[in-house]
Amino acid sequence: MRAPPDVVIVPGLAVSRYLEPTVRCVEATGARCELVRLPTNGPPLGIPEYAALVAERIAGREVVLVGHSSGTQVAAAVARDVPVTRLVLGSPTVDPAYRTVPRVMARWLVDGAREPASLGRQELPEWAKAGPRRIFTLLRSMLRHPLEDLVTGVAAPLVVVRGGRDPLCTPAWAARLGGHLLTLPGLPHAFPYLDPVVFARIVVDRCSR
Repeated sequence: MRAPPDVVIVPGLAVSRYLEPTVRCVEATGARCELVRLPTNGPPLGIPEYAALVAERIAGREVVLVGHSSGTQVAAAVARDVPVTRLVLGSPTVDPAYRTVPRVMARWLVDGAREPASLGRQELPEWAKAGPRRIFTLLRSMLRHPLEDLVTGVAAPLVVVRGGRDPLCTPAWAARLGGHLLTLPGLPHAFPYLDPVVFARIVVDRCSR
């Protein structure tokens, strides 16, 4: 039997630990899985620079490329130029309705009230390590690189996954991104943290097709 492709996950805004349970769930199926974390040294990276780093990591490999939150923009930018088996976008950003710094920050605050307190406690040290300059460089780049433009050039099959209570990603915009849209009822933006098993099942199921 042919081995499944590797799974490579690009996490959200300067955080990655919240996706480690998803990695373990994917690996439990026998697939290899890795996170490509935003570097915390060197010059701050925007979407194109982060995408170049990911593209270098996956060049010449058969991979399912997965992005979550701001990682969806990075993953889509990679998949335009590097062949991938499938592109999975979880909690896409940034919805045109919120594409300014004040609006997107306001929506993040709304989402924060829907996430467990344990997620914030986990993410705060990661944000502190990244530092405000690195975070805001990536945030400003997110606003300048619309996801709907990035996915236009993607040839790989596309799966879009959003939580039903995600205040950062409207259902209408998620549907316009194309591909196969899955909505997970009752879950907020960081749905992989709350249900890594479901996210891993979606990724692995799509890997096997």
